[in-house]
Amino acid sequence: MLIARQGLSFSPDVTVRFLAKDRGSGRVRMAWLVATLSLIVIWVASIFKVFFGATSSNKKNVLFVIAHPDDESMFFSPTINYLASSGYNLHMLCFSTVIQRVPLMRPEEFLVSLSKSEGCYWKAVKISFWSPRMNLFVSGNADGMGSIRKDELHQACAVLRVPLEQLKVLDHPDLQDGFGQVWSHDFLAKIIGEEVSNHDIHTIITFDNYGVSGHCNHRDVHHGVLKFLQTNSERNIKAWELASLNIFRKYSGPIDIWLSIFSFKRNPSKAIIINEQPWKSYKAMAQHLSQWVWFRKLFVSFSSYTYANTLDRINP
Repeated sequence: MLIARQGLSFSPDVTVRFLAKDRGSGRVRMAWLVATLSLIVIWVASIFKVFFGATSSNKKNVLFVIAHPDDESMFFSPTINYLASSGYNLHMLCFSTVIQRVPLMRPEEFLVSLSKSEGCYWKAVKISFWSPRMNLFVSGNADGMGSIRKDELHQACAVLRVPLEQLKVLDHPDLQDGFGQVWSHDFLAKIIGEEVSNHDIHTIITFDNYGVSGHCNHRDVHHGVLKFLQTNSERNIKAWELASLNIFRKYSGPIDIWLSIFSFKRNPSKAIIINEQPWKSYKAMAQHLSQWVWFRKLFVSFSSYTYANTLDRINP
């Protein structure tokens, strides 16, 4: 009985120790429960962030302003790829669609447009060969080529992940594509302003004053953007221009990546964008079947604009 009585009776010290131990284990279980619930909440929130969190209202809206279909693939694809993969909301405004081909009637000469800041002028340049199949590009939307070029641009934008509903392509009589066609900077600025307002654009990316190739339409687009910025300075729209490179850098291919990085170290105000998916640029350009001739295949392969873009801030 003594043994049973001793086994059933506890001293006050023993009772306190048991109660303290029970409370301690309860706190541990509560801590584990809180930690587990926190992990579950964080996990669910992360899933919602991935699939539903990046709504268009929270993205920065970027507008690419180009002159012709295929400009996006030949020149701007590194920047487009980078911004698309970074979650930016991309819009594109293309001002013209087509250049009509007509037979060249004078085999001893052909007309080449050279660009000046105020527009384009014509100059005859001698050539040393002639083929009846040779064509001269002049402005116009003949034989339904405009709709073909527009469809090709849609396909290229699908490759570059630019939403088709955010692509606007114009076919206006005052904005015909071609050498010698001077576009009104005021008219361009008006159209750009409408796009900026309609889509709450924060940033514009376009050509610089030379337009990479010197094409007068490219240069007019630059001046149209500049005109818009000058007349809408209160809107605080940021704008960047694609830097035109010298002939060596332009055709140095991926080597220009290192030259661009060196240039950035000398001038940190520039933005250097490396194309992590250059094959996508080639695939996008291949969607422009009406333009996919041998010299454009070579251009996309060896052009530095396939591998890197150097952007300078436009200060109106």
